[in-house]
Amino acid sequence: MMRTDLANERTLLADGRTALMFTATGVTLIKFFPLSYGLHTTGWLLGGTGVAIGILGIKRFTKMQQRLRHHHDQTPNI
Repeated sequence: MMRTDLANERTLLADGRTALMFTATGVTLIKFFPLSYGLHTTGWLLGGTGVAIGILGIKRFTKMQQRLRHHHDQTPNI
């Protein structure tokens, strides 16, 4: 049970890192290339994708935590 909890936390951290990098890359493109329409648009897309990855990662983490708690509550203690 503990390994599954730790794996779930590692997955959340990986999702957080990915979301942070997408968002940071998007902000960098928006900030440093404001005159380039293509890079500016790409920056907004990357920023939005980063936010979406972060939200989906948190949702997946909480859903798995609930399933693990439910499974843990149903297993008999030996």
